[in-house]
Amino acid sequence: MNLNHKRFALSALSLALSAILTGCGGSDSPAVTTAAKDTTPPSVTISSSASGQVAKGDVTFTFTFSEDVGTSFTADDIVVTGGSVGAFTRVSGTSATLVVTPASASAGTINVGVAAGKFVDLASNANTAAAAVSQDFSIPVAVESGNTGKCTAAPCVGFEGANVGLNAFEGLGSATVENDPVDATNKVAKLVKVAAGQPWAGATVYTDAATKSVAPIGFSATNKTVTLRVYSPAAGDTIMLKVETGPGAGGMEAQAKTTKVNAWETLTFDYTTPTNGVPYDFTKTYNTISIFPAFMASVSADKAYYFDELNYPAAAAGGGGSGGGSGSGLVTLANGVYASNYTDKPTPWKSVEGGDAGRYIDTGVTTQDWWSGLAAGDATPSFYFGYGVNVAAKPWGFGAFVKAPGNGVANVASYANLKVAVWGNDQLINAHPTFTVILKGGAANGCTPELEGAIAPSAIGVQSYTLPLSGFTLKTACTYTTAAQALAAGVAEVHIQVLGSNLQYTAGGDGSGNYPNGLNIGPISFN
Repeated sequence: MNLNHKRFALSALSLALSAILTGCGGSDSPAVTTAAKDTTPPSVTISSSASGQVAKGDVTFTFTFSEDVGTSFTADDIVVTGGSVGAFTRVSGTSATLVVTPASASAGTINVGVAAGKFVDLASNANTAAAAVSQDFSIPVAVESGNTGKCTAAPCVGFEGANVGLNAFEGLGSATVENDPVDATNKVAKLVKVAAGQPWAGATVYTDAATKSVAPIGFSATNKTVTLRVYSPAAGDTIMLKVETGPGAGGMEAQAKTTKVNAWETLTFDYTTPTNGVPYDFTKTYNTISIFPAFMASVSADKAYYFDELNYPAAAAGGGGSGGGSGSGLVTLANGVYASNYTDKPTPWKSVEGGDAGRYIDTGVTTQDWWSGLAAGDATPSFYFGYGVNVAAKPWGFGAFVKAPGNGVANVASYANLKVAVWGNDQLINAHPTFTVILKGGAANGCTPELEGAIAPSAIGVQSYTLPLSGFTLKTACTYTTAAQALAAGVAEVHIQVLGSNLQYTAGGDGSGNYPNGLNIGPISFN
């Protein structure tokens, strides 16, 4: 830059103007001065949005400049320690902001600084002074509520609903619905165990006050678990969860231990191998759940336990299956086929249409398991089984069941007949028994409708029978008034039973009073 040349040109111009003004009779011209060059460096001050206090969350730092620095200042000019850099905003040429997030669940200090030489003013003067600020922070550990936000639909039981109740038993101090101990906006179950109560004191959870039951549990061959949110006063306490077919009816028990103190956690209760040794019975409806805090432990002072989000698999109510949905929530049978063949995976059996299948016998007397298997490759495929039944300890009977495709509820409203292939061992058939046929509907409000029919076996060997649906009688009505109404609601299970005097005790004995009784269950369809 040539500064002398510019000064000479300016002086010549001033003289010329002066001459012009004098020639025109003007007054003396004002003195012309040269503007001083800006040589003052810009500066910056930094302030915190949490100044004078301990920050509990994000902090916004404001950068205020002594003069316009244009766009020369960027986020890269800022040094930050003790937090994560967030949004940078250039508000104007004299102001900018930066958001810094401190580490979660920790305490410390955020340091923010700008070094010398990081920005310039409009005269290209760089800052010569550094600037810095510190901000203390303390971020508390997040407190977890009993409500995870995932218990939004049945059968998951939260405790905010007006229909949810608790029924204490065996000397439990109290069972009430209260505010979550860490989240006053959430409702949870509070069970208080007291010294005067039994070690097995507990409470039944219900959503139906009349039956003290919940929506039926839909355990399957691959899922027999229930989860429960628990807030315990101590780690290592045993929580027992019992599922039953009705209050006090007996059922399966599973246990889990708490691992946290005064904090929420989710415990899982697995009924694959129940702790009380009672196996799952696929023929029964489990709709009662009881909670036992500090199970089998006595307490010397009151101990409060909180529970939330009782979650379990729903009982089949339609959908799935080889035929697809019907639009009514029921399974549409492909060409009326309910079960065309069977597989032994998963154990014990399953229809190829995806319905569980199995057998059962009166467990109140001693019987012998004499045979069982699968004949999937036969012309009329079947699964089969047989028992050695003692004439001196006669059971109420035995039977088999096949669930609807996909373990759903089959739509049979358009059909007139049930066709089932069923036969038994020769000794049984020659005794001219009557087979009882039970059609179970989908459970609703803790009740499973049942319709009953009968088969009179006509001969030994493979046989198929067609039963008019109009011949079935309504044995368990639930909310239905006629058999036709119950059938219109769908069929979830087909049972074939040999009951009481229909068992045979005359042929094929083993010399110890045990006699063979068994069934083959083949394809099932509606037409």
